[in-house]
Parts: sequence; C-alpha cells; structure tokens
Amino acid sequence: MMKSRSKKALGIVGVVAGAALGVALTVGIPSTSQMVDIWRKVGTTVSTYPTSLNVSVGGTLDVTGTSTFAQSVDGLVVGGTFSVSSTGTPTTIYTNTTGKKYCDADTAYVYAKSSAFSPSLQLSIGTTTSGTLPTANVIATSTIATTTTQVVKGATGNSFVLGNDETLNVLFDDITNAEASSTYFGNWDFEAGVWCQDLSI
Repeated sequence: MMKSRSKKALGIVGVVAGAALGVALTVGIPSTSQMVDIWRKVGTTVSTYPTSLNVSVGGTLDVTGTSTFAQSVDGLVVGGTFSVSSTGTPTTIYTNTTGKKYCDADTAYVYAKSSAFSPSLQLSIGTTTSGTLPTANVIATSTIATTTTQVVKGATGNSFVLGNDETLNVLFDDITNAEASSTYFGNWDFEAGVWCQDLSI
C-alpha cells in the first residue's frame, strides 16, 4: 500500500511540475522523456544543481556542453605551454593552488616544437615557492638541439611533493655558440607536464 501511495504521490508531483512548466503529462508516473523535458526547462532558470545526481536511462542519454574536472581520483597531469623570450630568468609553468600533491618526475616531459630555424638551448624544470631559480628536480638540465622538434624526459627515479602555492618553473640557458640568438627564440613552442596525485595529510 505504501508503494502505491508513493507512486501516486510521484505522479501528482510530476503532473504539477509539468503543468507549472508547460509540459504536457499524462496522469501517473512521468516518463523519462517527460522528466528530461522538465529538467531542461528547470535548467533554464536554475543555476545550481545537487552535488550528486544519479540518472537511470533505458535508452540513450546525450549530454551537451562542456564539463571541467579540476581534480581526479586517479591523479592529474599538471603543467602547461610556454615560450622563451630570454635566458636566465625562470618562467612559471604551473602554480599549485589545490593542495599538496605527490608527483612522479619519471612521467615529466617537455615537448619542444620548432617551426623554423630555432637556436639550441638548455632547459631545466624544477619547483620553487617564489620567482627565484628553481631546483632542477623535475627535469635536469637538458640540451634542446637546433631546429629539432623533440621530447625531453624527466629525472628518472625522482619523486617529489608539490606544496600548496608552489610552482613548476622552467629555466632556459644559452649554449655558447654564434647561433644561440634570441632573435629566433620565437620559433620555439614548448609544452610540459608531470603526473601528480593529491595528498590528504
């Protein structure tokens, strides 16, 4: 008897909600398509949603729009794209603002892409809490060959903790030769990343 009453109550709620939103419903339990129509109409006026939503759909559920996941239980790759305009000054690649993380430098990489003549350089990547020179604990000082698109790997066997508000920084150095001119630095594009996992303590 309680189950029957619950179904009737749900049916009444569905009918009232549908009427208020201009959705035609039959008396009884709303169908999936009718409920989806209600949710869609509600979504045009409601900007906040529950933190947990379980949906059971017998057919196909199409979700449109963009979803952004800042964190993942499986970890995340932190980093970003950057360029070089001068040497000797660290450039911030990533600032950690979401809590302490364990990071595995074995997974660290730099992808260097040359679009035209690009002078050879040396780079290293490390962590720091300010704009000072980073320690090269993520990618040790490595040579980027002239005009060669390439991948540089991280420091084997080196793990580290990236504290909150700490940054990943890259430092470029010139290689002493006549071709290492800043005139051509703009022909380099870089992307770097390293896998990290949130720490709970």
